[in-house]
Amino acid sequence: LVRGTNAGAIMGNCLGLKSKGRPAETEEEARTALTSMGNKSSKQQRLENAAKTGIFNLTEKSLTAFPDSALEIPNLRVLHIERCGITSLPTKIEQLSNSLQRLNLPGNKLTSLPLELARMRSLQVLDIS
Repeated sequence: LVRGTNAGAIMGNCLGLKSKGRPAETEEEARTALTSMGNKSSKQQRLENAAKTGIFNLTEKSLTAFPDSALEIPNLRVLHIERCGITSLPTKIEQLSNSLQRLNLPGNKLTSLPLELARMRSLQVLDIS
C-alpha cells in the first residue's frame, strides 16, 4: 500500500512511467504518463514494440497491401505477415536488406516476389508456404 502526496509518482515509477525522459516525480506527472499510455493506438504500440524488439507481428490482420510502416522500423529483424491476404510485396522491401533476417509470409495470396528479395543480404529465412 502506497500513501501520501507522492503516491501516484511512486506507483508510476514502479511501473516505469516517465515524464520528459526522466522518472515521474509528482503524482500529476505519473497520471499524465498513464493517460498518454492509454491514448496510443494499438498500431502505434505495435510499431513501438517492434522498434524495441526488432520483431513486427501482423499475423491474421486484415491487410490489402504490404504495410509501408514496416519499412520505417529501425533494425527490424523478423517480420510476420501471416494469413493477412496480401497479394504482393513492394520493391522497396529492399530498404530492410541490412537488418531483416526472417520474413514469414505463409497463407497470403502472393502471385510473385520482387527481384529485390534476392539482394537482401541479411535475409536467412523466407517462408511463403
